[in-house]
Amino acid sequence: MDSESFHQGRFQEAIHRTSGEALRNLEKVMNKTTLFKGSFSLSFLFLSLIFLIFLNFYPKSFLLAVNLGLLFITVFSYLVLHFYFEMKKPEELEKIRESFIESLKKELPDNLSAGEYHLLLANSSYQFSSFLQPDDLDLDLPWRVRMWKKINATFNWKDCYLMREKLLHGSVKEHIALIHKEPTDLEAHASLANAYMAFARLYDKKKSQEQFKKASEKAIEELKILNHFSPNDPWVHAQLANCYRDLERPLEEIQEYESIFNLYPEDPEILFRLGSLYFQEGQNAKGLTLYSTLKNIDPERAFEMISTYHSFSL
Repeated sequence: MDSESFHQGRFQEAIHRTSGEALRNLEKVMNKTTLFKGSFSLSFLFLSLIFLIFLNFYPKSFLLAVNLGLLFITVFSYLVLHFYFEMKKPEELEKIRESFIESLKKELPDNLSAGEYHLLLANSSYQFSSFLQPDDLDLDLPWRVRMWKKINATFNWKDCYLMREKLLHGSVKEHIALIHKEPTDLEAHASLANAYMAFARLYDKKKSQEQFKKASEKAIEELKILNHFSPNDPWVHAQLANCYRDLERPLEEIQEYESIFNLYPEDPEILFRLGSLYFQEGQNAKGLTLYSTLKNIDPERAFEMISTYHSFSL
């Protein structure tokens, strides 16, 4: 395909079509895991029930020993096969990701610029990862299908997590490849910052604090590059403020909101957030100054802001 016939709308359709194929392949892997774990779970419960019956009514029966042996074999077989399947899983998921990317590459023109090529592939991986959100169950499906999807999600949540991680890694690699070719491409740095912030949301500081912190710091590095070249961009300061808030670094968050405040001194949301942060950090004189300004613009928000004064001071 050449650039003249390339159309973004058709490429978006290709992303959805290819994502659908990849999701079906992922579901096949997950279905195998669910059937494996489900069948062994039922076998273990059945043998355990038989064991309890024999133990209570036929404690000296030969069948009790046979049943105990079957229980042992079932547990041992499960552990061995589970280890084997888990070792193969990353390779299977990587093949799904690679197949997804290779299918999309066929949809791209041969003479696209490096920036367009890498950004399209990076954003495609990012989009596919968003399709794997755990809350994206279709409520219009029949109850049996919904039930199976919930069981699948219960047994395979780690696989979805790993797949999203692989896709985001792929997205970051495409961004890095682009930056190696065009180091000062601000769109690439902005998109890379978004990818790192997606990583931070995936890891979540409650689940993996170290990885969350590392991803957030990477996002801050990219945002600082953008801030260097475009110091008056409110989006950059807002994203930096969000990162600092997630990392619980309020003084640096205050600095970013002060930068936005200098650009939009009468924005009620900025006044509210900055004033609340001042009260939180004991900078009450500054907070009261902003309260006076906000009171003239949005009295309701001003009342909400001043209500935080004592709670933080305590």
